[in-house]
Amino acid sequence: MITAVLALAMVQCVLSANEPRAQISQGVIQEIDLASDTAWTLRCDEGPTRPIKVPGGGWNSDQQSPRIQVMQDVRDYVVYERKITVPLEASGQVIQLRFGAVTYGCEVYLDGQKMGEHHGPQVAFEIDLTRAVVPGREQTLQVKAFHRRHYLQPGQTKTAEVAVGWDFPEGGDESSRKEAATWCEWHGNSKVGYGIVRSIQLAILPALHVQEVFVRPSVEKQELTCDVWVRNETDQERKITLGGTLYSWNRRDWKYPAIPSAQVTVPANGSVKAQLGPVVWDLGPESYWWPNIPFREEYTPQLHRLDMKITEGAKLLQAYSQRFGFVEHAEGPFYYTVNGVRITGFSDATAEGQTSFYDSYSSPAWLPPTKPGTGAPESWRRYMRIGMNTNRLHCSPPTEYMMEAADEVGFLLIPEAPIWGNGLSKYSLQYTKQTYHDMGRACRNHPCIARYSLTNEVRDWPTHWPLAIDDMLEVDDIHPLVYETDRRGNGKVDGPKSGSHAWVMEHYQPIARKVGGGNEIRGMGEHFWKKNSMGEYAVGIRTLRVNDWCYMSGWSWLNYWPNFLQGMSHELHAWKPENHADRTDGVDGWGSPIVQFTQRSLHPYLIQDLGTRADNPGEPRQLGGGGIEWPYQMPWVVAGKTTERTVAIFNGGLNGKHLDFLWSGHWDKPDGPIAIPVSEVSCEIEPGFHRMQNITFTVPESGKDGRRLYLVMESRKEGQSVFREEGVYIEVLDKAMDSAALFLSRDATTHGNWLGKYGADGHELVGKESKLPAYAKLQWEKGKLWTYDKSTDDPRALAYFRDPPTGKDRIAACWCGDPASFTLDVGPAPRRLSLYFLDYDKKSRRQEVEISDGPTGRMLDRQEVKEFADGCYLTWQVQGSIRVVIRRLAGDNASFSGIFLDANNQGNPKPKQPNP
Repeated sequence: MITAVLALAMVQCVLSANEPRAQISQGVIQEIDLASDTAWTLRCDEGPTRPIKVPGGGWNSDQQSPRIQVMQDVRDYVVYERKITVPLEASGQVIQLRFGAVTYGCEVYLDGQKMGEHHGPQVAFEIDLTRAVVPGREQTLQVKAFHRRHYLQPGQTKTAEVAVGWDFPEGGDESSRKEAATWCEWHGNSKVGYGIVRSIQLAILPALHVQEVFVRPSVEKQELTCDVWVRNETDQERKITLGGTLYSWNRRDWKYPAIPSAQVTVPANGSVKAQLGPVVWDLGPESYWWPNIPFREEYTPQLHRLDMKITEGAKLLQAYSQRFGFVEHAEGPFYYTVNGVRITGFSDATAEGQTSFYDSYSSPAWLPPTKPGTGAPESWRRYMRIGMNTNRLHCSPPTEYMMEAADEVGFLLIPEAPIWGNGLSKYSLQYTKQTYHDMGRACRNHPCIARYSLTNEVRDWPTHWPLAIDDMLEVDDIHPLVYETDRRGNGKVDGPKSGSHAWVMEHYQPIARKVGGGNEIRGMGEHFWKKNSMGEYAVGIRTLRVNDWCYMSGWSWLNYWPNFLQGMSHELHAWKPENHADRTDGVDGWGSPIVQFTQRSLHPYLIQDLGTRADNPGEPRQLGGGGIEWPYQMPWVVAGKTTERTVAIFNGGLNGKHLDFLWSGHWDKPDGPIAIPVSEVSCEIEPGFHRMQNITFTVPESGKDGRRLYLVMESRKEGQSVFREEGVYIEVLDKAMDSAALFLSRDATTHGNWLGKYGADGHELVGKESKLPAYAKLQWEKGKLWTYDKSTDDPRALAYFRDPPTGKDRIAACWCGDPASFTLDVGPAPRRLSLYFLDYDKKSRRQEVEISDGPTGRMLDRQEVKEFADGCYLTWQVQGSIRVVIRRLAGDNASFSGIFLDANNQGNPKPKQPNP
């Protein structure tokens, strides 16, 4: 029961003008927290009441004791109840009930009288209680919270009319995901809270008060405007003066422009929209809010306050303060900008259920700090230490505090409407617009908001989803809009009425063509799922960066490193169980080789040798004990040959376009003897862009075959090194070698049990792992990866982990195409090469394997392989650089599944007769 006496003083009037605070009370007389472990009861299925913690993750949370496991089919709602007493001093004021969220909707009653309703999950809203509140009297507050099946149309079993986000499976593993009854149905197992989640407060406001504020900075126009909605809950028309003054949140002494007052007439029991400004903002770029790029530990972006007062004659009615950043997020021709500067987004895709304890961002990682290095500010800093500057809040707008913390450390957020279209949501003419309006009102004044994502993976695209653009623009018309989807492809979608647009961010498409210089904004919203590993993400990011994609994200970083954030663990927070050796619970991953490699791949001043990236498209090779190798294959070059390398030099900072690029050659190791003296190139690269630079040199004499020549490259800005690349090298030979290929044998009996028979030197299991020996340089050419089953017990599939394999320790995958090809350099010594062919889906494939000399194209051998539904190995003795091309003769395409290398330790074999 509320017993506190309300202090009717205006809160902002006593605040220091330059006091930095995370959140200044926005014009309320008092705000009273209704959260309680004991005051609330819950009634479910018309059964008895029971105590419930509010907001304890909703009625289905495992934080409730005992937990309600299943809602019976006879009802689609629960009823929360508690007693409240609003003090006598609140007479004549406005009483609001403010929810952080109620999933999936609710009706609110006071003493049995319905006060209002709201429909939509995971978004903040208010219900006005003024007309039924009797100050000084104990009253009964009830919240009737609906299950999402309340919003099903007749005959539907899954797709609701109300917005539905991604309903994270409680089990968190692949098997539970495949079971519809434990994922998309109604059995209470979701890690998304149902019912009252996030927060619930009682707010007391003046009868005439600021209802909403939208601060609208424009870097392009160099002006500031503020839209203000004023509400009058009295029975008389009121003529008021609305004034504003600017202050610095950071306590910096800016010469702010004066804001002229506005004379406003507010109708009785009504609202009116007024405007402050526009005023000229000529304080310069240092007054702008900038993201923390490149990351600096002690960086604090510039924030400002707009303090407003409502006066009537000489009487102060309300003081209201809105914090903001002077920032403009916009679109360029094929990229996004912040304050007119191109910016590339390296992002995570954080799901609310995946990162919480069944309680709507309740993990300590999203709460205020309890000590240095904790809470939401530290979480955003951890992302930035990795190199990520953005987080898309997957199917869930962030909490107010998450946004405040991002504002204060310079991190970017992409709120996404809680709408997962892949079978759970549809566009509802009745409910969906409200979801967009709620999200926009909650987020639009935060400078950290880079853009909005309107949906995730919608399927019924042609019907209504373009209407979402117009819905969002009604409440926020200054932020870019996107759809995150895998069904529609890419490109621009126009709003039916507004003439504005949103861009489609692709999810699972292969990394496509370079798009720089065009007119399409391209982003990869959920990618790198083949192995779902840090290494796959880091190498993929390098490819996307060179191809000018403006936004790139994996799904998700916490799968790769579950204990990355405070209070989280592999057991509770990883959706896919990717338990890497150096990512297990209790192990601090900072400084591990794979984390360092990821940090370098995301570095704003990356130097990327294009040949290295092309020759090493797969993730880094795992060496055991957390060690990795990348690059794992580089070219052999003959001494005296003129060689050219093409390098991409990135200027990913937000200011300064001059970089100095230095490179040199060293024998044996990056700090070894100098083989090629230092060369320096002065580069002019606009912030956010990159430049291609050619390096041409004559390969020096090595003194011995197989000696490594390292090309050490460095970027310097204002005389300081900002990035150094030491991993690029070539293998130097004193003289050219002859290539050869001698066919040896055909094996159709070993099936997928290669361990102990093939690959003693190394192997490449297509789609699973690359463990080729150091002497082998593999480069994929034509074709693509296709995975039939990444974990199977089919004996035809290639085994991994153990011999014999146990359980489902096999993978059925292939490199396929018409043709499918690769080049392989095994060096000057003869080696045994075995290829495994498997017609896994039994398409009666018949194909031709052609091996030629890599440099000249001279034919070395040709074999036919057919009837290989049970698997077949072909083995050759090879040396030098060869090109292998597999062509389709019959069936859907040509394919193979594994490469195995062994030493040539069986003397000089006699060649087998070629296939007729």
